[in-house]
Amino acid sequence: MQGKRRRSVCQPWIVAFQSCCVQDLIGCVIQELCHQHDLQKVTNYLKEAVNTGVSTSAPYRLRVTAPDKYVRVQTTSKLFKSCENPTQEPDFIVATHHIIE
Repeated sequence: MQGKRRRSVCQPWIVAFQSCCVQDLIGCVIQELCHQHDLQKVTNYLKEAVNTGVSTSAPYRLRVTAPDKYVRVQTTSKLFKSCENPTQEPDFIVATHHIIE
């Protein structure tokens, strides 16, 4: 490859995602991370996950760095219900985010 230049193309969303620190996201509420114009989409998909046990969102913008760096994602979630025993852990949702762009 001597004499040839390698050129790499990096999409802007990849750069934004790579600069995201997972520690900055721990404890955040997803509604705080989604773009304000997409809040209704996220709210609807979360209600569906709670009501039916599973849900896949419409694509929405998720903030990965402050203040305005977003990636477009689609999220699939599953609700895990605890037993009726009050000493058990509370219900929780596990979500997988698929980066679209």
